[in-house]
Amino acid sequence: MNAYFNKLEKICPKHLRIGSRIGNDHVDILSALDDLDIPALNHILGFLDDTDLLRCLEVCTQWKSLLKNNQKIRKRLTYSRHQKENLVTSRSKSITHAERANKPFSLKQLNENTSEERSPSSSPEDVTAVGTIFDRFTKAACKLKVGEQFVKCPRCQGPAKLYREARQGLCVTRSCKYNYCTLCELVFHGAKECQTRRNVKVKNQDQPINSRKSKNNLKRL
Repeated sequence: MNAYFNKLEKICPKHLRIGSRIGNDHVDILSALDDLDIPALNHILGFLDDTDLLRCLEVCTQWKSLLKNNQKIRKRLTYSRHQKENLVTSRSKSITHAERANKPFSLKQLNENTSEERSPSSSPEDVTAVGTIFDRFTKAACKLKVGEQFVKCPRCQGPAKLYREARQGLCVTRSCKYNYCTLCELVFHGAKECQTRRNVKVKNQDQPINSRKSKNNLKRL
């Protein structure tokens, strides 16, 4: 009898025999089917969706190996990963676009506008001045609320809040704080008429930063 079992052990080891795992508390069905090279494994894996297959990769090294050795499953996993990466990329782009759209003052566009102002013939002092103005507008833009607009202060060329109905401008630079009339650019005088006006049409005054007309003016420069 022992000779029979010894011969059987050589032909078919115990772990490969059908029914050898009966009575065990835990059975690794996928690994057993893979060891026996039974086609039923492909049918079982075919019923799993891509999310479950990705989870199976994290169970153990043997499951990871048998999934990667299966050509159909390997293609599905590759396709699923590409889809997931594309979804994450598209979401990040849409979030970035939404954040920029919600801001009435775009730092990127201001950077492009200031770069257009800088020409190769500009002196180092001019470049420094433009950079300083850009920094001031950048800091002020972080505190800009919806509906508010900035124009250049006639004194320091820094950002100034525009109150269009009152025809008033208020510089936000601490060292300036110039409160002026947007028509005559003198000290704000309320509802009183301007004593002197610059020889500039009113409709061309106080163009908001990042408006279409201000962009066209920059392009002409």
